Amino acid sequence: MSKLVSMEVWRDLYTAASRFKEVACWEWLLDSDLFAVQNPATGEMGYCCVMGALGEHFALGVYLGPKGLESYMKMREADPADPLEIMMGQKCLMASFEERGALQKLDLEVIRSLGHKFRGRNSWPLFRSYLPRYAPWHLTEDEARYLTLALEESIEVAGRVKEEPALLISRGQTRLLARVPERSGGASQWRDDWIVPMIPAGPPPVPPLDETGLKRLKNSLPQKSMTWEIDLFYLPTVIMEGDRPFYPSTLLCVDRDSGFIFGTEVMGPEERELAPARIQRHFASAGALPNQVAVSRDEVFQWMGPMASALGIKVRRAKRLRSLERARSALVGHLTGA
Repeated sequence: MSKLVSMEVWRDLYTAASRFKEVACWEWLLDSDLFAVQNPATGEMGYCCVMGALGEHFALGVYLGPKGLESYMKMREADPADPLEIMMGQKCLMASFEERGALQKLDLEVIRSLGHKFRGRNSWPLFRSYLPRYAPWHLTEDEARYLTLALEESIEVAGRVKEEPALLISRGQTRLLARVPERSGGASQWRDDWIVPMIPAGPPPVPPLDETGLKRLKNSLPQKSMTWEIDLFYLPTVIMEGDRPFYPSTLLCVDRDSGFIFGTEVMGPEERELAPARIQRHFASAGALPNQVAVSRDEVFQWMGPMASALGIKVRRAKRLRSLERARSALVGHLTGA
C-alpha cells in the first residue's frame, strides 16, 4: 500500500517528522495533553497525543474520530501487561522514532529514495496506521497527507503551549482545543476552535442470539456441576489476508477443574462477533451445560450474560482464569516455538 504514496507526499511527511523531532515537544507536553487537528479532506477530528515524556517511546499519535478517542482513553486505562491487547484496540495514525531494526524493507526503500540518513537511538521515523483488530500497517497517500498536517499543527500548538502552559486547559472541563482549516484566497488557513469531544455512548452492541437454538440446548442437554473458563484474545502471530495483516482472535473454552479444552476457535477480524454463536456450538458438542462460567474480560462478560441467562448458567467475573491461562500458554508456545 505504501507504494501508492507519491515521493512528493513522502518528502513532506519526512520533513514534518524531522521538524517535530527537532522541536522535542515531549520535553514539556504529557501524553494526557490532548488537542485535536481536523482532517481537511474528511472533516474528521484527529485527537493528538505527544508521547515521550518518560524518555521511552517518542511519537505523535493521532486518534481518529470518536472511536479513535475512545481507544485512546481505553489505552490509558489498560493493563500494560497485555500490550498486544492494547495495540489491537487502537484506531490511530502514528509517527514514531525508532531503532533501525524496527523498520521494514518498504520504509528503508523510501528513506533511501529521499536521500535521508538517520543515525543514533530513536532516530528513524516510522509511520503506521492502526485499526482495531488489525496489525499496524503502512500508510495510504490520504493518511500520509493528513499525518503531515497533524505533525505540522502539533508543532504549532506545542510552541504556543511552551509560551502559555495553560493553553490546553479544558474550558468548562468539557472542551478541547482544535486546529481547524479554513479556505481563504485558494489557500488553507488554520484557526483555533474549542470542541466537545465525541465518544461513542456505552459498550458495543451485543451480537444477536439464536434464541431458538438456545431453547433447544436448554431442553435437550443436562446441566452438570462444573465451571467453564471462557476467554477471547489475540494470538501473537500475524496472518496476511486481503489488504492488510491481522492478529487472529482466539476463543478458548476450558474446564476449570480438569483443564480439558471443550472448544477452541481461531477467527479473523470480521468474525469476532461470531464468538457467542461458536460458544453455543461448543456447549452442544460437549453434550452438557456447565452450571457456571468464569470470565475475566469485559467484552466476554457483556455478551455471555444474555446467553447464560437463557441457558440458566451463572456467569461470574474472575481476576485470573488459571486453567485457561495454561491452555493459552501451550497454544502460543506451539505456534511460536517458545
